[in-house]
Amino acid sequence: MDTLNKLTQLEVGKKYTIVGMSEFGFPYQFQIVLEEVRVEPYAQYKESYLLIFKQKKKILSRQIRFYGIKPVLVWDGWADPDTEMYPFKKTSDYGSSGVVVIRTGYPCFDDRYMQRARDSVKTAPIIEVYDKPVIQVTSQARPVAMVE
Repeated sequence: MDTLNKLTQLEVGKKYTIVGMSEFGFPYQFQIVLEEVRVEPYAQYKESYLLIFKQKKKILSRQIRFYGIKPVLVWDGWADPDTEMYPFKKTSDYGSSGVVVIRTGYPCFDDRYMQRARDSVKTAPIIEVYDKPVIQVTSQARPVAMVE
């Protein structure tokens, strides 16, 4: 895994697209104009990276803090990565109730959200900090004999 110190290489005044994971483990994205990057201690972390920015079409500045092993993808310019957390929508099969059933694509804190966001943009991100998923094929569970 790369380290978050690459965030200090971002240039003030440039446009970037940031994709990260919320504290609840689901993806978010911001299209920003960077105003400042600060490195400072936060809670139990010696180094945290505070990005101060203006979001696309907004007036007020916002900030976001990265620390520990928090995943992040950053593209140069304004990209449109796929960060949809509810890709599976269908209308109920129970008559004409019109109930819409929605479920998330993956469980919370799943790195496949970050992989899908990365794969949905033609250009590679300039900063990529996350654990890439390892796809494992497992066979069906077999009964285990008890050995005494």
